[in-house]
Amino acid sequence: MMGALPAIFAGNREQADDFIEQLKGYIRLNRLVHGMNSYIQRVALALTLIQGPLVAEWHKNVGEWIDGLTPNDNVPAVWDHFLNEFSTQFQDSQRSQRAMNELKALNVTGSREWVWERPLDRGKLRNRPYVLLLTSLDCACAMS
Repeated sequence: MMGALPAIFAGNREQADDFIEQLKGYIRLNRLVHGMNSYIQRVALALTLIQGPLVAEWHKNVGEWIDGLTPNDNVPAVWDHFLNEFSTQFQDSQRSQRAMNELKALNVTGSREWVWERPLDRGKLRNRPYVLLLTSLDCACAMS
């Protein structure tokens, strides 16, 4: 296998997106390795990286689901179902609200140009201006 495995995911919602993206990258890098094209094996690999008391019950349920599948069930829908279930259970549904709260808490001084030039989404924007975030900032300032 090439590359490093993603860090263990223990249930922190703020790390869920990064975990899935790192997992997808690891699978992409190793797609020619025997077994990595198996959708059931991909889910089994993901489960080895999901550990801890906050995820134990979900891990157990998904493991039992995978154990009940047959070789004929090894279809892309298995991986898609896992990703959907993971998203529903762990991905941060409050991210937008938390970002809005952070924007409201900013004590912005200076011009809009200064705000425009500054990435406000903690590097997730890849240094590109984010027009919707600026609009949200205007709304947040108006609400104060």
